[in-house]
Amino acid sequence: MENQTFNLLTATGTITNKSENQDAHIELENSIIVADGLGSLSFAGVASQIVVQSINAELLNNFGKSERTDFKQIFENAKSKLISQASETNNDPNHYGTTVIVALDKQKELEIAYAGNGAIWHIKGNFNEFPNTYLFPWNAVNLLNPHSIPQGGKEALYRLISANSSFQEAEPSIINLKKDNFFGDILMICTDGIFSNDQLNMGSNSAGKWIKFEETMNLFFQKLKIYFEEITEPNRENLNEFIKNYLEAIKPIIDDDASIGILITPQVLQYQNNKRVEKNNNLLNNEVIENNPAQ
Repeated sequence: MENQTFNLLTATGTITNKSENQDAHIELENSIIVADGLGSLSFAGVASQIVVQSINAELLNNFGKSERTDFKQIFENAKSKLISQASETNNDPNHYGTTVIVALDKQKELEIAYAGNGAIWHIKGNFNEFPNTYLFPWNAVNLLNPHSIPQGGKEALYRLISANSSFQEAEPSIINLKKDNFFGDILMICTDGIFSNDQLNMGSNSAGKWIKFEETMNLFFQKLKIYFEEITEPNRENLNEFIKNYLEAIKPIIDDDASIGILITPQVLQYQNNKRVEKNNNLLNNEVIENNPAQ
């Protein structure tokens, strides 16, 4: 039998319970971007759209030109676009602001950059081999350390992309992640409407200290596991459908705009396919044994 070839998969989506969704998102064949416009600002939705489109254009223009992506310059260029927008429209520059997360596939590694909060989940391709008693796999780790501090009883961002004059404010944190060539890698990025470490409920009682794990993430891992069980030929179309179904499932439990992006390396698809073939072969072998018992 001819070996099956798998391609990198990307998909993004968004949902809200509010009258206006101020998030933005986009996917390319090799990258995903999500942005969360700061809801307290008048032009938050405009800011997130401009920043996502600017970064998207930069990634297209720079595709294959260098081994490492100059995310610092890309984020500064996006900020310049916001400054120009505020100037051209005579709007208050303090009314533009957004967080942003970018994940990009390169030949040997995954490149990630962010400013603000949200989450960057790095998930190994064998995440769905854990027993059902595990609410989420231990080989899924959130890599995003929020650019925020506690202030007035909630989080206050010190890194984001806005239209003010401080370019230091937009300097991203950058992560270069070597690919796993056996299990493969899944990256799930999301805005804080789905998950962010600076919005976790933490406390203590007579039983000890506790951290509440968000139901949005429990649902994500449950549904991702079902996706790989039910979809025999993963592609960009059915991955986008998975995101759509997931967002509809969390809509009743969110109180903010919620955006998500997923990037799945070919090695994950190869690993999952090998598992499926092995499982089918075992089932066939068991049927043969049952139909032809030893005399």
